[in-house]
Amino acid sequence: MSHPLVAAVWEQLRRRDITNIVREIIGEHATDVAIFQAEDASDVAKIEHLMHAVFWIKAIFDLQRTYLQGLTNFDDGHPSSTSYLLPSEVIFSTLMYLVQVKPKLFPCSKPPAPELVKYRHFLALTLLAGARLLLLRGQSIRHEMKFNLERAIRKAWQDSELPGAERFMVSNLLPKVIDSIESSDSPSKSHLNFSASQGSNSKFTAMEPKNTDQMTPFLSLFDMLWAAEATMVQSHIDRRRMSQEQGHSLVAALDVDDIFDHARENKLKLAKTVLAAFNDEFTAPPLQILATVVLSQNAEAHPPLQTRRIRDTWAQLSRIREVCEASLSHLVRWLINRRVQLWGCNGELEATSHHYQQNLTEWLQLSPLQEANPSNRQDEVLYVVDCPAGHSVPRSLLEERMDKNACEVCQFPQDAVSVLVPS
Repeated sequence: MSHPLVAAVWEQLRRRDITNIVREIIGEHATDVAIFQAEDASDVAKIEHLMHAVFWIKAIFDLQRTYLQGLTNFDDGHPSSTSYLLPSEVIFSTLMYLVQVKPKLFPCSKPPAPELVKYRHFLALTLLAGARLLLLRGQSIRHEMKFNLERAIRKAWQDSELPGAERFMVSNLLPKVIDSIESSDSPSKSHLNFSASQGSNSKFTAMEPKNTDQMTPFLSLFDMLWAAEATMVQSHIDRRRMSQEQGHSLVAALDVDDIFDHARENKLKLAKTVLAAFNDEFTAPPLQILATVVLSQNAEAHPPLQTRRIRDTWAQLSRIREVCEASLSHLVRWLINRRVQLWGCNGELEATSHHYQQNLTEWLQLSPLQEANPSNRQDEVLYVVDCPAGHSVPRSLLEERMDKNACEVCQFPQDAVSVLVPS
């Protein structure tokens, strides 16, 4: 995962119409999936192309998690940030759509091609990111909706041969995360907050199979891994912004570089810790999931830790990394084209903008703050009228509204005349 590329995606996604963007992505993808099913529903290249939209949705979920992950309570956030957040119902409906996509791309009735197994795993990871986003959103959902989502996931992943990590994710982890979301029609549950104060090693110990609560330490590490990536992405955005602005100080630029280097160092330490635990624990599905997260989103030329098992997993995920890069580049182009097309298709919006620009130009031309021009026509000279608001009006209008005596007063070459205008 290229951090500059993700930074470009974030810059395009920070829009108030993010809900419409998600709906448009789903609408286009649903059409493509229908065409795919009508044609050859087993072409590997076509399935890879259809996975682009899943990578797009994952990128949106991750950005939304970035907005919320640093807040203990969403209501305490800045009011202006709410317009950039997806409503809970949109997140939920997107998850339901992704669950419906699974049997269309990866039917349970036949095993997928070996090169497609990782894409099915990534689809489950996208569901996990969305479910975590719902939990971070802190809004309640009806119990029936949660039950329907859990049931749909179980039905979609009835494959006879599922890798242990993927089976754990859809059968154990996802249902627990969904169940942790507060139900609007049942007594409130305590909101799950995860602190990084506890060492990562103790979190790995808590994810051993004998431990009954594997979700809490898993989500804590899941959030920590993404926080490290998000900090590096934000550093790229800050660098680009400062390079485009004039007058930024060298000290500020050095601070951004220091933050980036510090974030990269912390991310590398955390990644090595996760991979070291993964290398030792062959039977712990949560560690396998976290290792897949680390190795699939790593932008370096080599894995952070050099062991045979990790190198093999790194090689298996190489195609996922390539498709992720291609899909994010495609997303940037799609978002830019969408922004341009909005102006071309929305005549009402464009007309409003032109009307606003015209009124603004006229206001600036009539403003008394502009420098005096000797060539101005006499009718364009403005006078301050003795009214409560202190409006400035043209001389011609004054002559129409004022009596004879007031008009005679206006003949004097004064910059401003104080008169009473008859109502």
